[in-house]
Amino acid sequence: MALTSASSTGIHPGSSPLTVFKNVSTNNTDMYTCPNGRLLYVTDGQQLKIKGETEGIPIDHRGGLTTDYNHKPFYLTAGKTIISSGTSAVFIGVEIDA
Repeated sequence: MALTSASSTGIHPGSSPLTVFKNVSTNNTDMYTCPNGRLLYVTDGQQLKIKGETEGIPIDHRGGLTTDYNHKPFYLTAGKTIISSGTSAVFIGVEIDA
């Protein structure tokens, strides 16, 4: 099926994009809490956890690494907090209106 019309939206919903990036050097430190009415699409990161969740973030082993430091992209919803799971935690993403 072909596209038959143009649109001003992107591949992700929402508007008012904001680039978010954080790094911390302390384990179990709050890194970022997604505000109400927003979604955070984390495009890359390492040594991350979602506070209060028992399930892990999807893992992407790259370059022969066998540790779970490299993560696939994921969404963080309003009210959820990313925390560090190591001493070199870092992420970058785009926050958008939900």
